[in-house]
Amino acid sequence: MNSIVLDGRVVRESEYKKVGSNETPLLEFTIANETGYGDYKKSHFFKCKVWGKRATGLKEHIVKGKPLFIRGEMEMSKWQATDGSNRYSWEVNVAELSFHMKDSQSTATPTPDTFNDDIPF
Repeated sequence: MNSIVLDGRVVRESEYKKVGSNETPLLEFTIANETGYGDYKKSHFFKCKVWGKRATGLKEHIVKGKPLFIRGEMEMSKWQATDGSNRYSWEVNVAELSFHMKDSQSTATPTPDTFNDDIPF
């Protein structure tokens, strides 16, 4: 099984293009997510691709700073550098994508005056 799930933010504007002889729509963007905490916090960057009609539909919505949940498959690309050495990069072919809010209010703990005492349980 080849599957990856990511939660992150788009780090730069997405790039929409049509590729191949049949002009298949392709949307490319990069997301960043963080792991660790304090002095051990690290940022990781993932190049992502959305293909076909979904690419066309999402091109206006995948913008810098937008928080996303992504599920997809990792794919390795190989090419030769100008010095003749082999180079590799990993990309995520997005299967599922959803938008979410990373809002401090959404995770706030309710204060006592926000509880409803009329609730019978």
